[in-house]
Amino acid sequence: MVDINENFLSLGKSYLFQRIAEKKTAFLQKHPEADLLDLGIGDTTLAPPKVAIEALIRAGNQMLDSPIGYGPSTGYLFLKEAICNEYYKPLVSSSLSKTTSYAPSSDEVFISDGAKSDTALLENLFAKESKICVCDPVYPVYVDSNALAGRLDPGYENAVYAQCTEENGFTPKPPSSAKEPVADIIYLCSPHNPTGIAFSYEALKKWVDYALEHKSVIIFDAAYSAFVTDPSIPKSIYEVENAEKVAIECGSFSKGASFTGLRCAWCVIPQSVIRSGKSLNALWNQYKSITSNGVSYPIQKAAEALFTPEGKCAIEENAKSYMASAQKLHSGLKNLNWKVFEKPSAPYVWCKSPVPLSSWELFDLLLEKAHIIATPGSGFGKSGEGYIRFSAFAKPSAIDKALVRLSQLYQEA
Repeated sequence: MVDINENFLSLGKSYLFQRIAEKKTAFLQKHPEADLLDLGIGDTTLAPPKVAIEALIRAGNQMLDSPIGYGPSTGYLFLKEAICNEYYKPLVSSSLSKTTSYAPSSDEVFISDGAKSDTALLENLFAKESKICVCDPVYPVYVDSNALAGRLDPGYENAVYAQCTEENGFTPKPPSSAKEPVADIIYLCSPHNPTGIAFSYEALKKWVDYALEHKSVIIFDAAYSAFVTDPSIPKSIYEVENAEKVAIECGSFSKGASFTGLRCAWCVIPQSVIRSGKSLNALWNQYKSITSNGVSYPIQKAAEALFTPEGKCAIEENAKSYMASAQKLHSGLKNLNWKVFEKPSAPYVWCKSPVPLSSWELFDLLLEKAHIIATPGSGFGKSGEGYIRFSAFAKPSAIDKALVRLSQLYQEA
């Protein structure tokens, strides 16, 4: 009889968003008439840019006349070159680091179906004994994927946690080499999910310097870079000097371009990231050729269109709309005496209620009394206990309704 992968047993009771979905389903079965406002998951509500959908349709029609078979497992050159020329080169020219000149070449870019997939699978490049470091609170995929690989014990106690706290402005510092084990694989997300706070150039440089000193590898999740407008905040880790020696970057079209249902993303592995005498770029190229036949041609043509002037403008307008909702939610909660923090750089609001409650107690109260779905902070890690995350990806009308209900919440509780 075949045995299961026992590493599944080290996972929590259920994946955070799976548990939320189960609670949502149970509530709607009990209250089918309820007008439930979902401010939980960070799914987009604005349409993808028209220019991308038009490119998708053209590519589909093209396949009627000239069927396209398997594409390159690492992505089509046209999309890779668009990412290099239209995204990274402009960032380098305006970089906060006047000495950096790194922009990836097309052979350093790998196309995938999502940053979530990449951040979950990149751990395959590293030895099982490698010590991982994650921020706390943390996007669950980073730790759960390493648990499935057998790198973490039950409870995930053997990971290194960089604390995101009110005291440090939710901007964690690298581990202290005198007090903590050396982190081999470092997961960073900026702007950070779940807090929405982004790393400054100076804060990110400390992590790059740490990785250079200890020969660590940083997996940098830049899925929310489209929402960064502050010039003091890097959109890419490669804006930091020498980051190309230590960092893999994961980018995504999901949030900025509303590609959550279309699925397209990329990761960059510079040729200069060498460990144990091996190029991580070459190893990932091999991994992709073994495990993937790539993202479909029409989807990649749609993604390419995002780099046209029309596509860039549409992404900027979408980002402005979501951030306006985030600002409204941030200000509204503050006026209701919720404890909110620095204005976010992504469409999330990280906060505490006026009445001290655990994260899941607050989740249940919001669900039962206000008919609002949010995300309990403790689902992202121990340091998230007592907090809750509201997503501003919801439609503006939902944000308005939610603020009205929240103003009545403790009067009715």
